[in-house]
Amino acid sequence: MTALRCPLALLLTLAATAVSAESVFLSSDDLFFAYRPVVGGRGLCGFQIRGNHRSTKIPRAEWDINIDEIVAGDIRIAGISAGAFNVLSNDRTGTRQPRTPITAFSFAVRGSSDAIAAKIVGSPNAFNAVRGMIDAEPAAGLFKAFYTGQLITISLTYQDATTDSLQLYGMADRRKFGGGKNNYFAECLRGLAPYTNSSRPIP
Repeated sequence: MTALRCPLALLLTLAATAVSAESVFLSSDDLFFAYRPVVGGRGLCGFQIRGNHRSTKIPRAEWDINIDEIVAGDIRIAGISAGAFNVLSNDRTGTRQPRTPITAFSFAVRGSSDAIAAKIVGSPNAFNAVRGMIDAEPAAGLFKAFYTGQLITISLTYQDATTDSLQLYGMADRRKFGGGKNNYFAECLRGLAPYTNSSRPIP
């Protein structure tokens, strides 16, 4: 009995370790508001996640994720782009190793039982990054979760059948007169250059 139990216990321990290793809580420093204010019917407002970029652990995984509301005339699209990488050196001049392409991508907001799935479109680029779209109604809820500081879980499945679960809090609008209809995301859609400490204008 003991000989049988030990391997089983070891397998269960390794499995639990593998699951926990795939769940990563990202720092608030990994999240940025990216914008090109909507002027003349064109622009974008959204969020950049540069997951784990500030870590010095070797080896480590990094994630580049963009979630944007893209406006072009009468067309409005909620688009994503995402890629994952392995980093084997802290030499920033070195090349990150792309992981296999993402094949499934979804978000979940704490307090909601509904997953927000992205539909991946097209083929991966040279770095195995992919692009996708989110339907308008769930996208509006996702953007709100970001600009009100909610806890968001991002679930990723890769072509090699591995998975990642990333968690982070959105970027709440803490300005004295911010929030509500005056939140920085809405300001961007109205053509204003919003002020936040973690804003990145898109040229």
